[in-house]
Amino acid sequence: MGYFFDKPECLGALREEAATWLGTPFRYGAAVKGAGGGADCCRMTYAIFVAIGALTPGKVFPSPPADYTLHHDGSPIDDFFKTELAAEFERFSYGAATADGEPPEIRAGDLLGFVIGRNIHHLALAIDGERMLQCVKPHGARLVSLQDTTFMKRLAVIYRRRAENL
Repeated sequence: MGYFFDKPECLGALREEAATWLGTPFRYGAAVKGAGGGADCCRMTYAIFVAIGALTPGKVFPSPPADYTLHHDGSPIDDFFKTELAAEFERFSYGAATADGEPPEIRAGDLLGFVIGRNIHHLALAIDGERMLQCVKPHGARLVSLQDTTFMKRLAVIYRRRAENL
C-alpha cells in the first residue's frame, strides 16, 4: 500500500503550504492563515491537506470545544477518522506494534492525535521525522520538536494518508 506523502512532490507541497501557516494565531473554529487570521489545530491541518490536494473539500475535521474532554469520554476527532475518513487514512495506535511487529514510525505528512484530558483532542502535522506543525493557544501555529515531551507523552494515534481514494 502506498501513502500520499511517499511522492516527493507531495512532500514538497506539504512543507511549502505548512510554512505559510507559521505565525497564524490560535482562533477556535477558524482556518485563515497569516498574522491577521487565525486557526485551531483541526481546521489548520484540514486546510493544509485540502490546499495540497491530499483531501477534497467537504469532510472538515471536527473541532470540539476546549472543555469537551472534561465532560466526555469519546473523541469526535478519532471517531471522525475511524468512520468518515477510514478509506483515506490508515490509523496506527502510537506505541503499538503494526502488522510487521514493529511500532509505527512518525513520517512526514502524518497527522498526530494527542490525548488532552480524557481523549484525543489535539492534532498536529509531522513535517519530517524531527518536527511537527501545531496550532495551540497562546502560541498559534509553530514548529515543535518531536522530542518535546510536553506533547509527545500524550501522542496516542497516527493518521497516515493513503495514496488511493484521492
